[in-house]
Amino acid sequence: MRINSFVGIAFLLLFLFVTFAVAVEPEKLPDKPVSTFIYNAEGQIVEEHLNYVHDENKLMTTDEIQKFSELSDSLFRKTNVAIAVAIVNDIGNYPIEEYSLDLARKWGVGGPTNEGVLITVAFKQHRFRIEVGLGAEGYLPDLQVHKLQEKDLVPAFKMEKYGEGILALSYDIAEIVAKEKKVNLGVDAINYKKQNNAGYSMILFGLFVLFVVIILKSRGTKSRGCLGSAVTGGLAGSAGSSLGRSINRGGSFGGGFGGSSRGGRSSGFGGGFGGGGFGGGGSSGSW
Repeated sequence: MRINSFVGIAFLLLFLFVTFAVAVEPEKLPDKPVSTFIYNAEGQIVEEHLNYVHDENKLMTTDEIQKFSELSDSLFRKTNVAIAVAIVNDIGNYPIEEYSLDLARKWGVGGPTNEGVLITVAFKQHRFRIEVGLGAEGYLPDLQVHKLQEKDLVPAFKMEKYGEGILALSYDIAEIVAKEKKVNLGVDAINYKKQNNAGYSMILFGLFVLFVVIILKSRGTKSRGCLGSAVTGGLAGSAGSSLGRSINRGGSFGGGFGGSSRGGRSSGFGGGFGGGGFGGGGSSGSW
């Protein structure tokens, strides 16, 4: 009787272990982003399409990916610190902390000093993680990273402005790195934190339209109709232009060449994938 009970318990424990192991076993981790390089006849690089973003859900526009990748590559060249983004659709039951850590190590984000940062977004789970390399934990402590994610990511993600949130976060991180390394970023903050200025621009534009309407009413001239039409047309044109920009969604560029070289074009990886020393530092959150 005791033997049967022991065997039953052993099988139960084995079943639970296998079930748990399968439940948290991640899907195949995505490969790191691929960059594209175009060469001239002398073998010199004449054009680079750098890529530090893996975006399965196409949450970032092509322009946002380009800006992020340019900032990350410039930061790496100046400081040996790289930032990368991984947007995945579904991580199942795999904890975002373990998934992000495994992915950061696989990609080798950062240089030999292990000063890399990986922003991981699990879309279906509405979870994100900012993974900080061992060499960067001193000037990017967990508490500070948490404050940055709450300021930049959470509000933007709730409004489905994923690219804007990621760009704002990447710029804030880059600023901290630049201050630590005593270098100049050499980029315009407005390109990475647009959401901070959009509201003010709309208010000023609204005040301008109101001012024009008041002037027209006070004068009571025939020019009211012409100028009013011009204002209306300008509003419609501005709205159409904004709509056109908002639907310009794209995936991570430079990722479809599979590492081959042909006809003056080759694909490979940006310079910021040569580290991989991560110990679990960073912060997680949801939206």
